[in-house]
Amino acid sequence: MPHALLSRSPRDPSASPVAVRIAVPPAMLATLDTGGEPAQAPLVRHVPLVRHALLRRDLAWRRRRKLALWLVALGSVTFMSLVVALSVLASGRFTSRPDARAGRARLQLQKYAFEAYPSWRASHHGRMCPRSLRELAPYTSTHGPDPWGSPLEFRCGPMLPHGATGLWLRSAGADRRFGTDDDLVSSE
Repeated sequence: MPHALLSRSPRDPSASPVAVRIAVPPAMLATLDTGGEPAQAPLVRHVPLVRHALLRRDLAWRRRRKLALWLVALGSVTFMSLVVALSVLASGRFTSRPDARAGRARLQLQKYAFEAYPSWRASHHGRMCPRSLRELAPYTSTHGPDPWGSPLEFRCGPMLPHGATGLWLRSAGADRRFGTDDDLVSSE
């Protein structure tokens, strides 16, 4: 029966051996000239194997450390992105300003009055006025409420204000109440 290895665990660096006895069958031990001493397996240097185990452990530790650093960096970048996004939103740079909404409302009123209404009128020969703004929706790309979410008021035919012709539209403006100074009309 061969002798067992006398090495310690290479995973424990404090107990790493410098040499190890190799397994030699008993028949070969008898042939060794030991000079009267009991026959033992010869010592073989184990340093390369220990170094290899230590290098593997060190490499695994470095990989874990590198992964941890990447995760920290990724978390930092994500956090900084969130901070930048919140600061941009808080600054109001990308929020709608009242003057921008007013410009969009004027454009919407003009498209209804000067593009959609004439196109609708050309395709509806017998009628002077649409029943609602929904009838004009196929003729314009801007339909629905004004930029503040209020419905548009429209007048046509005998309901037109003095001096208006065709179709007259009004947006309630930023205060969302008709009849105030911030109202926008299509004839302006």
